[in-house]
Amino acid sequence: TTKSASLGLAFSMLRVQPSVVLGTLIFFGVVAFWVWRVQRGIDLSDESFYVALPMRFALGDRPFFDERSSTQGAGLLELPIVALYHLIVRSNSGLMLFMRLVYLTFLTSVGFSLANAVGGWISRGAALACGALTCFYVPYCIYQMSYNTLGGGLAMLASITVLTLARGEGMTAQAAGRHAFFAGVCVAASCLAYPTLLPLAGVHALTLVLFCRRPLGWWRVLAHYTVGG
Repeated sequence: TTKSASLGLAFSMLRVQPSVVLGTLIFFGVVAFWVWRVQRGIDLSDESFYVALPMRFALGDRPFFDERSSTQGAGLLELPIVALYHLIVRSNSGLMLFMRLVYLTFLTSVGFSLANAVGGWISRGAALACGALTCFYVPYCIYQMSYNTLGGGLAMLASITVLTLARGEGMTAQAAGRHAFFAGVCVAASCLAYPTLLPLAGVHALTLVLFCRRPLGWWRVLAHYTVGG
C-alpha cells in the first residue's frame, strides 16, 4: 500500500507539475550518469599530479617552500579533504575515485545554486535542467579536482551567488550580507586555485556596486564582499 501511495503521488505530481518532475529526473539522471562514469578510466599524466600535490602537503611537505609552482593553490584547497581521507584510510587506496566523487558533489552543489538563481526567470523544472549542465564542466576531459576545475568551478559559483544577490528583491540585509561574503570567499578561492582569474574580483566588485545596492547599500555590500575575499 505504501508503494501504491508513492506511485499515486508521483503520477499526481506529474499531472500537476510535469516540468518539475521532468527537470528533477534530468538533474538526478545526469548525476547518476556521472557516478557511473567516474568509476571508469583514468588519466595517467595530469590526474595523478592533481591528487599527488595535496597528498604531498598532507604527508608533510611545506607549501611555497618544498613546492614552488603556481598550481599549488588548488592543492591547498584540496588539502583538508585529502588529509581527512588519509587519516581515516591510512593509505592511497581508492583516493582517486574518492576525489572524483568529491568533485561531482561540488559540481552538483553548484548546479543546485544555478537552478535557484535562475528559478524566477524560467520554470522550476527548466531551472533544474539548467543546473544539471554544471556536472559537465570537465576541462581536458579529466573529471578531477584540479587548478582548472576548482578555479573555473569556484568562479562559476561566485558568479551565480552575485546573480542571486542582484535578483534578490525582498532579500533581508542579513541574507544579502551572507551572499556578498560568500561571493568574496569564492572569488578568493578561485584566484588561489588559478591566479590569472584575479580580474574576476574587480568584475564582481563592480557588479555588486551597480546592481546589488539593496538592501545594504553599495558600500556595505562591497565591505562584506571584501571581507569574504
